[in-house]
Amino acid sequence: MADDTSMTGDGVRWTEIDGVRTVWGEAPGPLAASLVFRVGAADETLTTFGSTHIVEHLTLFPLGQQPHYQNGSVRVTLTSFDTSGEPAEVTAFLRGVCENLSSLAIDRLPDEIRVLETEESRRSLGTATSLLSWRFGPNGPGLWGYDQYARRVMDGPHLQLWADRVFTRGNAVLVLTGPPPEGLSLPLKDGPRRATPPLVDAIQQLPSWFQSPWSDVGAHSLLTRSVPAAAYAHVLGRELVDTLRYRLGVAYSPSVDYDPYDATTAQLYVGADAHSDHSQAVLDTLVETLDRLAQDGPDQSRVDEYVAQFARSRALPGAAAGEAHRQAVEWLFSGEVRPPELLEQELADLTVDSVRGAAEEARSQALYCLPEGVEPTTAAIVRSPDVSVARPVTGTVHRWLGQHTGGSETVELVVSDTGVTLRRPEGEPVTVMFADARAVLVFPDGGRRLHAWDGVAITVEPQMWTDGYSVIPRIDVATAAIRVPMPERQADDIPQPLRTEKGSGSGKDMTRFGRIWRIVLGALLVVAAVGGAIVRMVEGQAPAGGSAIFGAAGFYLLFSGIRG
Repeated sequence: MADDTSMTGDGVRWTEIDGVRTVWGEAPGPLAASLVFRVGAADETLTTFGSTHIVEHLTLFPLGQQPHYQNGSVRVTLTSFDTSGEPAEVTAFLRGVCENLSSLAIDRLPDEIRVLETEESRRSLGTATSLLSWRFGPNGPGLWGYDQYARRVMDGPHLQLWADRVFTRGNAVLVLTGPPPEGLSLPLKDGPRRATPPLVDAIQQLPSWFQSPWSDVGAHSLLTRSVPAAAYAHVLGRELVDTLRYRLGVAYSPSVDYDPYDATTAQLYVGADAHSDHSQAVLDTLVETLDRLAQDGPDQSRVDEYVAQFARSRALPGAAAGEAHRQAVEWLFSGEVRPPELLEQELADLTVDSVRGAAEEARSQALYCLPEGVEPTTAAIVRSPDVSVARPVTGTVHRWLGQHTGGSETVELVVSDTGVTLRRPEGEPVTVMFADARAVLVFPDGGRRLHAWDGVAITVEPQMWTDGYSVIPRIDVATAAIRVPMPERQADDIPQPLRTEKGSGSGKDMTRFGRIWRIVLGALLVVAAVGGAIVRMVEGQAPAGGSAIFGAAGFYLLFSGIRG
């Protein structure tokens, strides 16, 4: 351990161990430690989403089960390895994590991928993930709404390269609840602190709303990080619980989460469970509360309540450990640490008007996720269009071979060297530009699914378009770097072309197999009719009427099958 130890106030001390910044504040109980890195899902792309999660699994597996607590977690912009126990146990855990990060247990990769798939199958999607993926698309926080495709793309060497790049001594802070134990070592590789990736907002107009299959009412907003913003989250949570849970009795557990993303921005998530009979009332109350706080600010009593609660938390045993963690995250985000005195001054300066300012920002940046059939009653909140940001391309036009509900208009796929556009009679065109695509899912049967940066996706099933198989090589050449190989699909999951027989009025659909059947049967009937006629003529008999009927039916089936 380095000899130079500095103190920042509130009982928090900083030092360095093997080049890793280390901070601690005293707390009762066993020694707890968190080795925190500035890396998370936001640092990944759609094709590599899940890489950090796999690395976390491969790092912890060699440590085996222990009688003391140990775990790892990957969040939006942070990843941590956590433990608590006797000093010797904490020391062994931290050293093992650092050593394993530098030499991942690659031979365990197939097993951990299976574990990851099991874990992902139990991952619950809902209002929160819908809000994130709708707002950010397959970028940053929005990745939580997508599958972790890294398990299909990343092999052992690539995972080790990723670990070597992000799990470094310069990109880490060790947080302890007591002084570093004797013999503690942190043998990480060298590397700098990583800046947090900027947020990519795919929403073109705010405040806005969209509908989802979920029954809850939710909202998401972005706030400038500040004491008033944190106070606003507290006030909003209290207001919603008082109104929705206790006064109206239409929601059981309304919640408000304030989650710092980086040094300057925080995400605000509002969620309220609701029965379908009360969803509209929940939305109306949420909008009314946001409007009231943005226009008038909270009551002074709410502000005083927040200040008093903060003061009580600072007086609790272990408060120094909480402050140490806050400072660690602050340093990982910005490379600096705000002194506690500055935080105290911001609390002293907190007013109703400053909280109102945060409320106004939250309202103006709000995105609402609503159950089907529920809409805002104010025109100030517009519907978020389900369209792409990119403009339609011009190129080769392919006609849809399936059924659609667009009347006489047809569905068309337009393919160029720069992207694809889906033209639908019932809506605006949807476009994915190859240069802006985040991933292309590649199915063995030929299907492709292109994911654009703005959350738009287009699935291209070659058998469903005229000359559709010529499209696939063009897509593959343009998107070779972002291909994600997918497993084989069940036959029932692969769509087949459906065509209505012209002039038949039967409404029956002709599949590829139907066409083959008609061609074969038609040919057999023609051969039988002609052969029968020849035999009767050789025998000196007139051709039977049945031969003509069979021949006519055969020619009809043969040509209708060829024409499709």
